[in-house]
Amino acid sequence: MSDCVNVLKKTRPVDSDRVCRTVLAAVASLAAVTVVAMIIFIAGQGFDALSEVGIWEFLTGSVWRPYIGSYGAASLIAGTLMVTAGAMMVACPIGIGAAIYLSEIASPKTRKKVKPIIEVMAGIPSVVYGLLGIMILVPMMHGLFPDQTVSGLSWLTGSVLLGIMALPTVISVSDDALQTVPSSYREASLAIGATKWETIMKVIVPAAASGISAAVILGIGRAIGETMAVMMVTGNTAIFPDPIWNVFSTLRTITATLALEMPEVVVGSTSYSALFLLALILMIMILAINLSVRAVMNRSARKFSGD
Repeated sequence: MSDCVNVLKKTRPVDSDRVCRTVLAAVASLAAVTVVAMIIFIAGQGFDALSEVGIWEFLTGSVWRPYIGSYGAASLIAGTLMVTAGAMMVACPIGIGAAIYLSEIASPKTRKKVKPIIEVMAGIPSVVYGLLGIMILVPMMHGLFPDQTVSGLSWLTGSVLLGIMALPTVISVSDDALQTVPSSYREASLAIGATKWETIMKVIVPAAASGISAAVILGIGRAIGETMAVMMVTGNTAIFPDPIWNVFSTLRTITATLALEMPEVVVGSTSYSALFLLALILMIMILAINLSVRAVMNRSARKFSGD
């Protein structure tokens, strides 16, 4: 009996904080290692195309026709960037404005009804948005601009649809960021004579800049990585708009190209490798956009905090 008592006395209690730190560090490391492994694998698969075609020709060539050995991805890169930029021009003003309304203006009863609807919209599959785009948005665009577009399939249609798809994410995350701003900020601003609108625009929104930047980044990620919906409404022609600002022109994105050509490509061929190189370029584009948006928003946040 005395031996059991001595063993229990020598047993140290488990340090739960240390265990949690170790587990979380392992999970974070696993996520980082997974991303790095993905980049290495995709880059390795795309090396053959890079060595055969050349990086300059691949990035600047305007003709993408793998069946004749032409691998110019410039039109695909431009199409991806243009349709994403158009989507953000739709989603950001409307989304941030709606978030400001829900957080600062709407009554608690209205907010309680509207917020769940917005969150449900974020879970609708992209193919459903694509079907709605074909059935409603495409004919609408053709009816509004009959002299500009033949069928309604265009850069503008894709941007509007992607903007609608990104709206729930932008609204929900921006609203959560605005809600986290302390009430003392609002009270102090109103106490010195600022109007409610001045308080919102000069105090609340700058204070929530980092959270709003996260909303914008997530919206960009939803738009630039979308496949099915954009493939269904943009026309899927790997060309540059003529002129470049012609929003009624058809185009094709990188994601649509991967979805359309990967099932039929011969494994190990140059075309197969070129598709992986496109995927690598898409990852680099997303990383560059995220870092740029975060840098701009962090600068805004530092300006507000006075650092």
